[in-house]
Amino acid sequence: SRIVTQFHYAPPDFARDLRVFEVDHPASQDLKRARLAASDTPLPPTLHFVPADLSCEDLASALARSPYRFDEPAILSWLGVTVYLTRDANLATLRSVARLAAPGSELIFTYIEQRALESDSPAMRRALASLLLFAAVLSLMGLSLTACSRAARERQPGQAFLDSRIPSGLAPQYYPPDGFVWSGYRADGLPEARYGVASPPVNPHAQVLIIADAGYPAETWFELTRGLLAAGYGVWLLEPPGQGGAGRYLLQGNVIHSPDYRDADRAAAGLIRDLIHPTPQRPLYVVGSGYGAITVLSLAAELKGPAYAGFSAYDPYLGGAIAPGGLWRHEDVAPGYWGAIAQAWQMQNPDLRLRMKSESWRKQAMKAFAAVAGPHPSLKSGAPVTLFEPDTADAAQMKAARALCAHTPDCRLQSSRGQQAFGGELLDALRS
Repeated sequence: SRIVTQFHYAPPDFARDLRVFEVDHPASQDLKRARLAASDTPLPPTLHFVPADLSCEDLASALARSPYRFDEPAILSWLGVTVYLTRDANLATLRSVARLAAPGSELIFTYIEQRALESDSPAMRRALASLLLFAAVLSLMGLSLTACSRAARERQPGQAFLDSRIPSGLAPQYYPPDGFVWSGYRADGLPEARYGVASPPVNPHAQVLIIADAGYPAETWFELTRGLLAAGYGVWLLEPPGQGGAGRYLLQGNVIHSPDYRDADRAAAGLIRDLIHPTPQRPLYVVGSGYGAITVLSLAAELKGPAYAGFSAYDPYLGGAIAPGGLWRHEDVAPGYWGAIAQAWQMQNPDLRLRMKSESWRKQAMKAFAAVAGPHPSLKSGAPVTLFEPDTADAAQMKAARALCAHTPDCRLQSSRGQQAFGGELLDALRS
């Protein structure tokens, strides 16, 4: 509308210091920006363009690519949009607003009641005719009122767990950072991967994707996430399908499971492609530990170019037999610094209590390691890879780690003082 456009591009005096984030479909936003450039319209420095297709992407994910502050109250204006989205896309956007909006925020939106659509009045017939005409115009522009590959995204029923509760007695350093939001991402008909995102107080100079180990819920990484945010990085956490709080496969049961190790690669690569959108100006670092570190090394072999700044693998799985483990019990705390943190989150959130590994998952994990450690003539040099091996590793583990690093282009092996020290070591590595 003319009023909204004037507020965006020529704000009144009382709004000149307000930051405005325009979220719109990439194609229509590109068209507007081209028209503005052609007319030499000056744009205020407080205006930020955020391209997003809300039929495909979560609102919080889109805003995480901008300087939007999730910890500050905001006015969210959603006018004249709901009629062009599916019911599922509208509900997903409302859920995203509920998670991302800081206390004191307000949402203003327009909608049409279902009973009005069912009316046979002349006025409603004219309104529907106008809507169909507009849909035809959008189609000519390459846009659509339909959902983004909805049928493909619903081939598997698994939905991610998005409402984890903070355990009582947990130290604040392990809390989710201010503005952190959870959401789900479905790639290629798989169950939803579970991802979280947070932005630093300033415009992030780079982004970090952390791929969680199957043995620990992603909440275990909140302490490191806080440190990265304080250093000016945007942070994404990812749990691939079948583990932690991610969506589960059909008939999975209460075990960690995957029918194909490449599902984790697909989920991570899809999240990077569809939501993170790294650029040379805001490049991406990919980090993982344990079994998640193998996914990192697999991505390092595929993701090339100036948009990728580096890959870090902490204490990666180094091949060999994998014990199935047992079902989660409150008295069985996993060893190590992260084990106690994970136990606290699992105690409070039963949806995170996956610990036993299915036979299929164990076989696929061994295949994943063979794929990154075996003969692979297509490997080419890309962004640097750092392999962190704990200083408690024995001689056989160090030999295996050196062999894995020697097989990986641009890889350097670095000794680590352990899980509690890894956060500081990673920050040092990123800065260097």
